[in-house]
Amino acid sequence: NFDAFPTEITGFNHMFSFIGIAETNIDSDLKDLYKIPGYNSEYNDKLPGKSKGSGVGLYIRDCFIHNRMNGLCICSPNLESVFVSITNMNSPLTIGVLYRPPGGSEIDALNEFEVQLRKLPDK
Repeated sequence: NFDAFPTEITGFNHMFSFIGIAETNIDSDLKDLYKIPGYNSEYNDKLPGKSKGSGVGLYIRDCFIHNRMNGLCICSPNLESVFVSITNMNSPLTIGVLYRPPGGSEIDALNEFEVQLRKLPDK
């Protein structure tokens, strides 16, 4: 339940740099409905035709400048992901969220993950 989430994380008395979530059940065009003060967000669409248990999101603290890495953002029955590159650091930092839906194939998920690993920047 997202409504309580922003309030609950303030109980930690710590501003996390990044917050990854899975099973968002929303598409990226609705991300502005789910804001957390002090953060920007990137969402990947949920699996088409699936109403529950799909979708991933990443909240990035607003002091970080980021670019979405579309080539690493996938949504298949086996693996869902969203990745960003943080650009205002000494060297770029890649951050991502991966989710393997339980109904998908474990072997296919690992194969898709291996393809993603090959696409990651070297440094």
